[in-house]
Amino acid sequence: MKSIIPEKYKPGNYFFLVPIVAMIPWVGMLIAMLICWAVQGKPFYSFMNRGQKLAFISDIGATNLQPLFIACSAWQGLFYFLTLCCEYYQRCGRWPISKTAFNYKISVYDENNGGGNNNERVRHGLNFPSYMPFWFTKHERNVMFAACILTGIGEILLLLATIFSDKDYNTTHYGLIFTFVVLMAIGVGLNILEYMLMGLSYMKIHPLHRRFNKYAISALAKGFWLLTAIIWAICFGALANNTMRAQFEWLLAFYFCVLFIIYSIDFYLGGRYKYSKNFPYVESFQGYYKYDQWYAKTHARSANADDYAPETEYMFRNSEEAQGENRGDDDDGNYYYYEHYHHNDGTKETKPSVTTEDF
Repeated sequence: MKSIIPEKYKPGNYFFLVPIVAMIPWVGMLIAMLICWAVQGKPFYSFMNRGQKLAFISDIGATNLQPLFIACSAWQGLFYFLTLCCEYYQRCGRWPISKTAFNYKISVYDENNGGGNNNERVRHGLNFPSYMPFWFTKHERNVMFAACILTGIGEILLLLATIFSDKDYNTTHYGLIFTFVVLMAIGVGLNILEYMLMGLSYMKIHPLHRRFNKYAISALAKGFWLLTAIIWAICFGALANNTMRAQFEWLLAFYFCVLFIIYSIDFYLGGRYKYSKNFPYVESFQGYYKYDQWYAKTHARSANADDYAPETEYMFRNSEEAQGENRGDDDDGNYYYYEHYHHNDGTKETKPSVTTEDF
């Protein structure tokens, strides 16, 4: 059966739906709460401030709609946390708390393969599963990990805030909300930093070396979102008029959905990196992506769980390091690499590893 999605728009994977799954129940909850409050005649609850014409989200969430408030906030929190974890997984090859990376095969560019036929050209990274491109340095990985942890804590605090309503636990409720907002802002800031760092590194391998690549554009979009959200949050906290404060609160709650959309776009574009018009011109990611160290470690462990190959070296054609004892050629012109295995019994073994065909 032919896909209804044109090939040029077909996603590389469906991780981009995770932020949408987080957003839909959240925005649905907000709309449902507003409709219910309006249908009930816009009641003035006893725990609302005098003269207040618009109820806070927490006010409506403290009524008989509290189960909806708790359930949808929990759903949003879980999938927002999973959104950041999915980015970590797609870029790092494992989940944030996992020590085991998934196995995959990588490839190197073979200038003699296919006689110049682009359909048969083999490039380093082409066989990587259709996830997002790797992080460039350990800094991006560490920033992603920190964002996951802080966001997870923040979402737990939001869930607790929905349980401890402002009707019965006013001080506790708003203390939890404040801490949630701070942690979420820091988490978004870390995500912005991640994309800024990746954008700077991407400039080094991008064929056109554009300053405003997709990473930089994403960072700018999230930066604008964060700056606007902070300004509105300050207005919410500083204004004396409770009706206007409620308006800013509802505005921020709906504005939160824009962040999910940005994440979804990141995942969609990241998953299609192999189909980028510039990807065919990138012959090697060596030296920028951490493929060498990462693949050496995971390949050695997957080959033999009892062996470890810290001295594994990968030599590439057209590289100054291509000559030496760690590289060999077979009769067909393919080249391969030697791996040095240190066994648990103290012995050392050197043997050929993978060839261009294996890649």
